[in-house]
Amino acid sequence: MKILDCICNKLKFLKSITPADCLVNKVKVGEIINALVKEDSEFLNRKNDRPREDYEEMISSDNWKKFLSQLEAQDELWFYRFPKSYWEKLKGRQGYVILRNGKIIDYVTTWGN
Repeated sequence: MKILDCICNKLKFLKSITPADCLVNKVKVGEIINALVKEDSEFLNRKNDRPREDYEEMISSDNWKKFLSQLEAQDELWFYRFPKSYWEKLKGRQGYVILRNGKIIDYVTTWGN
């Protein structure tokens, strides 16, 4: 099942976006905090002055621990962002997804409207 098909099924309101529309970049687990800082800066369209400790605390949460604990050696961790048109309709989402052999294992949403 395609990544966005699965996300769409779980979120129950998306109809016709494709992975090419949403997958932004592959992320290494050891670089997740830097990716989160960059994501926030891009989302807010300004320099991110949020303390790094906030991000460390975020990925220490039970939700993130559960998400990251599912990663296996062959898995890929991707940052996804729905197309601009979804954000304009207040249906935007972005976050991270674990892919294993092209199939979604789990995802976490970091921003949505």
